[in-house]
Amino acid sequence: ASVEFEMTEPLILTENGVYPVSIWISEVNDTVDQNTANDTVNITIQVVPFFPERKLVIEELTGTWCGWCVRGIVFMDSIYNVNPTTVIPIAVHGSDPMQVDSYIAGIQSFPGFGGFPATIIERKFLSDPISVFDDYDANIDAFGGANLNLDVTIDVNRNLTASVSATFAATLNGDYRFALVITEDSVHGSTPDYGQTNYYSGGANGPMGGFENLPDHIPADDMYYNFVARAILGGFTGQENSLPVNIEVNSTHTYTFNYTIPAEYNIDELKAIVLLIDNQTGEVMNGNDFNIGWLGISEFEGSNIEMYPNPASQVVNVSDVKNSNVQLVNIMGQVVYSTKCLQDNAQINVSSYTPGIYFVRIIKGQKVGTGKVVIK
Repeated sequence: ASVEFEMTEPLILTENGVYPVSIWISEVNDTVDQNTANDTVNITIQVVPFFPERKLVIEELTGTWCGWCVRGIVFMDSIYNVNPTTVIPIAVHGSDPMQVDSYIAGIQSFPGFGGFPATIIERKFLSDPISVFDDYDANIDAFGGANLNLDVTIDVNRNLTASVSATFAATLNGDYRFALVITEDSVHGSTPDYGQTNYYSGGANGPMGGFENLPDHIPADDMYYNFVARAILGGFTGQENSLPVNIEVNSTHTYTFNYTIPAEYNIDELKAIVLLIDNQTGEVMNGNDFNIGWLGISEFEGSNIEMYPNPASQVVNVSDVKNSNVQLVNIMGQVVYSTKCLQDNAQINVSSYTPGIYFVRIIKGQKVGTGKVVIK
């Protein structure tokens, strides 16, 4: 049985550090339980100077051959559009043209792996894509360990240099590591193996974001895949020795990754995602992402983005956005708002954003347009 007790006097800890705490029960019914050795539990409470910003890392196992995997497409897209600033979706493809061998090998070695589709929540546990909203709510408030940042540059030869850094909110001792994932949105291929098998076709297995109205094999010409993992630098378990064994609270540590972007990857659709990994447990403690495309974005040909008012304090109206993705991006390259627009006009509520310079990004297929807006 279990019983809840509430402390009537608060435990007030005002100094940073680790505090040992003992909790014990007394007046146990001696005729039932005469073993006093297990009446006490010892725990530690660590007081930290700040609570790190959190982004939940969700790795989705998917493949074009997997007919049930369309629910992963639907739910990963949905969780991102609802929480664009606090969730990082990564679609790890297997046995299709988008497979990254080292990444899928790491995923398949995860304890309990049983097949596709599946989601792995911060490498803590396996789940089903349909549970992703509940998984997000249950884990987004966990302690992330550190604030993560990236400084990314690309030269004319498509060589990417990513300097990742972490400012730690707690003293840590052990094997902690950085990894850097490169993902691409709107991945499209013309060969048949880019087509998507769809077991939700016809509706017999219930509704699934419109896939029930599509054929049981969706032609490659009609498929665009988001969040596709293109590389994992440092390996699945992270780069060895990228962080020191002894990490002091409030200390900042950096590590630099280098990567040459293949010619067939669309730079405008790429993201760099830093992972902070506890290699002792295998869990991802925290993550952060950076939109690489902002470093050299290709504009619409012969087209300008019309938006008003500018500056704005309440809403920004954007014209000519039918059948496109509309995003609001801050000066650090972080997507703070994202939506798919089926109408000619979109309205972005900016009243809750910190004043400053932002960019409106419109994605139509392989074309990308940007416009600067000032929020006051």
